[in-house]
Amino acid sequence: MSGGPTLALPLYVAALCMFGSNGTVAAFIGLSALDTIWWRTLLGALAMLAIAPWAGVRAGLPGPRALACLALSGAGMGLSWLFLFKAFDYVGVSLAYEFYYCGPILVIALAPLLFRERPTPRVLGSLALALLGLLLTCMGGEGGSSVDPLGIGHGLLAALGYALMVLGGKLAGRSDPMTWLVQLCSAFAAVALCRALGGSPWPEVPSASEVPLLCLMGIVNTAVAMALYFYAAVRLSAQRVSLLGYLELVFACGFAWIVLGERLTLPQALGAALIVLGSLLTAPRD
Repeated sequence: MSGGPTLALPLYVAALCMFGSNGTVAAFIGLSALDTIWWRTLLGALAMLAIAPWAGVRAGLPGPRALACLALSGAGMGLSWLFLFKAFDYVGVSLAYEFYYCGPILVIALAPLLFRERPTPRVLGSLALALLGLLLTCMGGEGGSSVDPLGIGHGLLAALGYALMVLGGKLAGRSDPMTWLVQLCSAFAAVALCRALGGSPWPEVPSASEVPLLCLMGIVNTAVAMALYFYAAVRLSAQRVSLLGYLELVFACGFAWIVLGERLTLPQALGAALIVLGSLLTAPRD
């Protein structure tokens, strides 16, 4: 694959659109969240085996330290998807994604501990905004009611998995088709372990109508989307990647609104805006 920023921008947006559509696709799959993610990560890993050579694997297997970090990153990825999809059951797609996107805030909060970065006033301000946004979201249900605590819990666990994915990838210090494959295989391993600990190593077999949706989610919206995402991200400025990254949340809420009829209340929409604003305060500058 070759190309410059002109091609990278639409590919990056397309990848975010694919990621953002997964919540709506999941609404039409009758499997449990655990079984859905089991199939998603398996199909994604198998598809990445085919994509990686085409994408141009030049580097060999990462060294032991990088491999461990990538395995941690992949496990975080798989668990974040698992908890995100479980949150769909309690609070719907839009709110679940809103909690999930507290992940970048957790990265900001944990970075000073892991990378010995001193927290700046900008970082502390971003955390305060995100916490206010989270409070508005949790308390801003229909008629002033609070949001289901189980949905909040699963959404925040998904955010923690997101942070683990990002921090593990950063510690690995490498991004290429081989690392994408390691991450997806690690994601499948983590989910398969959860499946085995649940009493059975094998998931429920999908129906004939669910197979195309799982293939769409696992092959196109996971393996292909990851390849496009990372291919484009290294060709765009860090600031543009950070700013445009929140289009996934916009796409997720948009698809849920159009297809599933979900609506955010005004406090929840304001909460989402504050969470995004909090992350953008610490976006890299060109």
